[in-house]
Amino acid sequence: CDLILLTGIGLLMNTRQSPSVAAVADGYGAVLLRDGAGVYIVIGLLAFALGVAATVLCIRLKDRARERAHAQEDAD
Repeated sequence: CDLILLTGIGLLMNTRQSPSVAAVADGYGAVLLRDGAGVYIVIGLLAFALGVAATVLCIRLKDRARERAHAQEDAD
């Protein structure tokens, strides 16, 4: 059933695809780079760095909580 469904979706998407959409998508990156994508790149890098920092902070807080739980169990 899955194979039939995927084949049907593939055939429908093949008939609905138009070459103009691909032409616009290909040129979009060039338009961004030409019109000052530097700001977007900096914001993306900052967002990535903030995500990494938040992840590391959460992992450290979780490890500290686990160490306190183990210390409390040992004290009991």
